Amino acid sequence: MSDNRRFEKYSAIYTCRICDRRTRETGDSESYVGLCADCYNLGGLDNELSDGCIEQDEFNRKARAILKGAHPATLAAWEGQVE
Repeated sequence: MSDNRRFEKYSAIYTCRICDRRTRETGDSESYVGLCADCYNLGGLDNELSDGCIEQDEFNRKARAILKGAHPATLAAWEGQVE
C-alpha cells in the first residue's frame, strides 16, 4: 500500500469498479484490477479480515485512516462496511 497519491505519468484514465470514480494508476497496480487507490487498499484490508489475518477492530482502524481523506464517491461506496 503506497502513501503516494500521485498519478503515474502518462497513465490512462479509467473508472473504479467499486465507487465509479474516474482515476489513474498511482503505482500500486490498482488499475490492473480496475480500482481506485482507496478502493484497492480497502479491498486488501477486507481480504485480510475475511482471511482471518486481522481482527475487526484493526480493520476498522485502518479503513477509517484510508477513508479520512477519501473521495466522496469512495466514502459512499464503502458506507456501512466500516464501523
